[in-house]
Amino acid sequence: MSFDFDKYCEDHPDFNDAINGKYKEETASIFNDINKEMGEFFDHIDSILDRDPDEVDVITDHLPEPKCGMDELVEKLADEEAAYWEAKAEIHYGL
Repeated sequence: MSFDFDKYCEDHPDFNDAINGKYKEETASIFNDINKEMGEFFDHIDSILDRDPDEVDVITDHLPEPKCGMDELVEKLADEEAAYWEAKAEIHYGL
């Protein structure tokens, strides 16, 4: 027995709509609302603590942007791939 994807989509219209991106705009809207509310919350907390946003920026301006593990992995792989192609070019051109 094989899996009939088209039949599954016909039998499950919500899944089909999700695959076709019907909920993409709705989901983006929800995340935008969450980000807005979080921003308002942290602004409120900063006002309670009497923090000046410009002062906070001065304190953190010199710090590098935080990176997640995926950013570090991509940079590592990019460096390794660059080294690979450089070595391949050196061999090809006899350098």
